[in-house]
Amino acid sequence: MSQRDFYVIYDGQCPVCSAGAARMSVDPEHGQLHCIDARSDGKIVRHLQTEGLNIDEGLVVMRDSEYLHGAEAMYSLARVTPKHGIFNRTYRVFFGSRQRARRWYPIFTSARQGLLLLLRRQNIAAGDVAE
Repeated sequence: MSQRDFYVIYDGQCPVCSAGAARMSVDPEHGQLHCIDARSDGKIVRHLQTEGLNIDEGLVVMRDSEYLHGAEAMYSLARVTPKHGIFNRTYRVFFGSRQRARRWYPIFTSARQGLLLLLRRQNIAAGDVAE
């Protein structure tokens, strides 16, 4: 793992999370982005749990041995997202300030939970993770 890179841990069985991870990018001057599906790596999920982070409550960004979770993680990514492209601009509208990230992130998390329920998919903490 490069200290300069961003590692985003997300729920790969959530269609919205997967689509966001596929479209997310970081301006090259800030490092590279690596997206990790939490459901494909039980070891990382257990590690996050030892750090007190619940991946079902929000995505995690790791950088420079620091862990950011939920709204703070989304805000940190918005700060380094390129300014061009409709996805990036929209992302910055919702998460480009701490205040907006704190306002909008719970809404997105609730929508994710509802979507997983409709799709009959378990939460990650329920054990639906590859070893």
